[in-house]
Amino acid sequence: MIEVQERSYVGKAFRPQSQLLVRENPEFVVVMTSWGESDESDRILQYFDDQMKLEDVAEDLTTPMGRVDSLSHEANQLRSAAFLANDYLFRDVNRSEYLSCVEILALSWKDKVLSWVQVGSPSLLLRAQGQIQPLAYQISPSWIALGNSPLPAQALGLARTCNMSCGSLHIPGAAELLMVSRSFLPSNLFQVSNFDLPSVTEILVRDSEQEAFWAGSLRL
Repeated sequence: MIEVQERSYVGKAFRPQSQLLVRENPEFVVVMTSWGESDESDRILQYFDDQMKLEDVAEDLTTPMGRVDSLSHEANQLRSAAFLANDYLFRDVNRSEYLSCVEILALSWKDKVLSWVQVGSPSLLLRAQGQIQPLAYQISPSWIALGNSPLPAQALGLARTCNMSCGSLHIPGAAELLMVSRSFLPSNLFQVSNFDLPSVTEILVRDSEQEAFWAGSLRL
């Protein structure tokens, strides 16, 4: 079973609280940050539940927007769920006015293959073989333009199509993942010896007491 440790920091500038959800059968993780008047997190999670369960029906099911052969089956299912969620938010919830948008990171771990889809935050960092690499990293426009007023980098529901970061990676040895919802990541976060959350929290708070954030870590 996937076990995720998490921490959050309120800061002095408002940022919606990220919501962590872990599913066991099949195993996958979803982290959502809902912006706006309408909280659609339950409906969004249902799309991921439905798409991931299709794995048990047929390996070659056609996704609504076509399969990407370079991605794992799980990455394609996560990607499909994100497209469906975006379509629902844009066409139904935000039909007349913008009521809700959702930043999301969803990942699965199966047969030593990590698969993910990301729209906005949190960013996803991998630590393996003594190195830290960003697998999915987006900077909020507020970091440059608005100082300490957080805004989503990208989000589901804002347009007919949205910019997604999708990937799958075979990781044969031990590794750690760090997920961080924050306007930007300080450079010294890429130099830590492990993703111990107390240490990560100290680095982020020292960098800016204004910036609210959520962080989660797990070992593969």
